[in-house]
Amino acid sequence: MFTSTYPVFGQSVRAALGIQHRGNLWLFMERRTELPPWMVLHRESISDTELSSLLFHGSPRSRCGETVDCEVLTHFNLINPRQYRSDWAVGLSEKARNAVFTGQLQVVKLPMQTDILFDLRNPDSLYWMSASRLQQFAAGSAEHERGQAIVEMANILLARWHTQRLEHLDFASKTRVGQMWAEVGAVAQGAGNAAASFIQAIYRLVRVVVTVSADALRATCSGIETVLRGEFVVIQQALQQAGMGLYKTAEELMLAAREGLRLLNLIGEDAALRTALMQFMDGFTESASHLSRIRGTTQVVVEIGIEVLLALATFGASLALSGVRQAVRVGPFSSKLIQHMGLFAKARERTKADR
Repeated sequence: MFTSTYPVFGQSVRAALGIQHRGNLWLFMERRTELPPWMVLHRESISDTELSSLLFHGSPRSRCGETVDCEVLTHFNLINPRQYRSDWAVGLSEKARNAVFTGQLQVVKLPMQTDILFDLRNPDSLYWMSASRLQQFAAGSAEHERGQAIVEMANILLARWHTQRLEHLDFASKTRVGQMWAEVGAVAQGAGNAAASFIQAIYRLVRVVVTVSADALRATCSGIETVLRGEFVVIQQALQQAGMGLYKTAEELMLAAREGLRLLNLIGEDAALRTALMQFMDGFTESASHLSRIRGTTQVVVEIGIEVLLALATFGASLALSGVRQAVRVGPFSSKLIQHMGLFAKARERTKADR
């Protein structure tokens, strides 16, 4: 295991502490650090089992500095190293976990890649690129829409991380008995909420499966035409109630779904946006609060509702449709994010056609 510090460019905060562990570089940063968009997409919570393993890494020692938890807490002045022996007796790893749980520390997980250690010391690299720099390209270009989409993903997650921190601070302030009652209540509320982000009336009928490899993202939806024809009235009503527009026929609905599927696969051809999209979906789960996880109101999104495809086709300006409310949220995605993703796909398509 190798540990090093990395500067946080343009901010008067303590340097990030980086620890290499199991093929990833874990960056610990203090709460005041304003994470750039790319870092936000890679932020992790204490629910990550690898993070828990990392904090427990190393055998207990009689002096501080020889375990990961102590090194992290010492670097950010969260413990006194000379009191290590007595602190360890009450669980030093739990102190580190609680610091992450309550947002005293932010943790970013980056896959070890060629030049990552150099790039993290380069203020011009993607890791440190600000929102304004990501959006500085010519309006309407694929680069501009990509940057807009990444920034919107980060903004959605930042709001969720803020809410999580407030909820976790409230949870941590309770006695253990109070925490247990809160958890019992969350279990009681949680039945049937696993797919709450999507339109459940449709989600139980048909889903889009998203698979990702090193160089591609592929979205498929088996049997979609059969389902859309057989359950058209149910799906039509659910979409209209959600502000997704009025589809008059099953054929119109299928046309939009096929166009959205095509655009999503086109988006998946772009390495940066593909990575950002998958990190966003993971981050949407990581930024859920402890009690939300118990309720079952969050999930790892490897299956998405077809309304995402329909929104790509309409918000992305491929198809015109009446009755669409632009303020609608589509599963974990905002309409603004869907729009930028759709416009990126169209711009990329134009670029490919010009070659």
